[in-house]
Amino acid sequence: MNLTHDGLTLWFGTPDTPGPFDEEVVAREGVSLLVGVHPANPTNSIVVRYRVDSGIMQSVPGREVRTDHVRGRQYFVASFPSFVTGNVVEYWPLLSCGGRQVPAASQMDRFRGHFRLEPKRVGSRSNRTT
Repeated sequence: MNLTHDGLTLWFGTPDTPGPFDEEVVAREGVSLLVGVHPANPTNSIVVRYRVDSGIMQSVPGREVRTDHVRGRQYFVASFPSFVTGNVVEYWPLLSCGGRQVPAASQMDRFRGHFRLEPKRVGSRSNRTT
């Protein structure tokens, strides 16, 4: 997915930014999202907003992992917490730089990804009662 607004471009789910996308089923722990941005800027910041099963909106910050100075691209990774409950995670990456952002606030609902969580294992600690 690729989106441009206010002179900023953000993308994820592409060959250079692999990560969970669409109907992919992923583990409940260790899930991260790689996000590419252009133009590279030391003040760029990424936040990934997410919700599980249409629940409460939460967010995780991204951290810069590399910069391609030749192409003017920067890459960030956002690591999700372990998912103890739920089945579907919807997420919205947001790039901010100098008072600008992508996607625009009016486009946030249209610019999202989602993935499915693997089924909980029977007998796992999260399913035990005391």
